[in-house]
Amino acid sequence: MRKTNSPKRRTKEFWRSPVFVVCTTTALVFGLRMISYLRSDSIDPQVMVEAASSQSNASKSTGPGTATLGIFDPAIKIADRRREAAALLLAASLYITDETLQGRPPQNVEVIVSGLIEHKLMPPEVSMSARSGVLTSPHSCLYLRYRPTSHPGTFGVETVSGGRERSDGPALLIRLSGDEQDKAVDFHQATQTEYVTIPQPFAPASALIAAGWTDD
Repeated sequence: MRKTNSPKRRTKEFWRSPVFVVCTTTALVFGLRMISYLRSDSIDPQVMVEAASSQSNASKSTGPGTATLGIFDPAIKIADRRREAAALLLAASLYITDETLQGRPPQNVEVIVSGLIEHKLMPPEVSMSARSGVLTSPHSCLYLRYRPTSHPGTFGVETVSGGRERSDGPALLIRLSGDEQDKAVDFHQATQTEYVTIPQPFAPASALIAAGWTDD
């Protein structure tokens, strides 16, 4: 007698499938890596914003080794944009995992973005723009790229963040990949703020470095 392909049986098979293993493992690794990455940020946590009435104290020394940064300091903008891009990538990967567990894996970026908006998973201040496939925030233009497991390659999600102005800093790329030849999580940053070559989706690290991107 032929066994029926019941929902319970399909769910059990999916829990053992490569799709589930790749999605959950990479999402977990990415989350742990992000915690370590953000803790090791180079920005001095002592950020001082002085009111106009206290400008008379500006000549006083803050002590050796202490950095005083304003809220518009480029280093702070870059750190905020990195966290923003990472938050978008993490939200997308978790959404993909949840949808796949329910038997409806997203087929393209448009479906993922719509799902993030519908379920209120979009990072703060990130929203859709008038341009198709482009997300925006006060200091970034963000592009979400997706490679489903049905692709000849393998599962992957990456976020490209470009500064809206030159003072917003260089372009950033964060990638979550299930390809055994890649690191589970990759961070890349353009070495200049102008005339930057945006890499093709899921370009190998060697191509990124050749195009003038660093490998963090």
